[in-house]
Amino acid sequence: MTGQGLCTNRGFSMIDSVMALCMLMIGVCALLTILPLGWRNAGDTDLRSRAADVMHAQLERAQQLLMNPCNTVDTVTSTKTVYSEDFTAIRTNAGDKPFQLTTQISSNGSPPVFTVIVTVTWPGNSTGIATRRNVMWQESARYPVSPDTFTCSAGTTNVSVLL
Repeated sequence: MTGQGLCTNRGFSMIDSVMALCMLMIGVCALLTILPLGWRNAGDTDLRSRAADVMHAQLERAQQLLMNPCNTVDTVTSTKTVYSEDFTAIRTNAGDKPFQLTTQISSNGSPPVFTVIVTVTWPGNSTGIATRRNVMWQESARYPVSPDTFTCSAGTTNVSVLL
């Protein structure tokens, strides 16, 4: 009787197979329950990324316009609906989400220093994301310039209309 256990048959019994299959099913079901959470998080991340692109493009546009001393600036808050594909109010793709883009410009003194606050919200997120930037007139950004006097040659552009 040495070297032999209670059972001399080798292999798996039917109970062993059923138990292994049950444990595998429990593991698969646990993974399937967290899958929708991952999909939702991926969708939220995609919307935040698109909103950040819209916000950054608007902030850069505002900075370029405000740096030019030839442009006139009204302190204003403007809100418009844009789509992330080309940052316009025209939907280009069927799945493109609308974003509410709010741009606030305020003056901080003389020489003209402006604070630009850009906020982007989207359906399902009323808080959205926001950023601010201080912008100052730059002589190197003066355009159009009269070549002999280095002053603004043509009529000025109102920045608030362009934003």
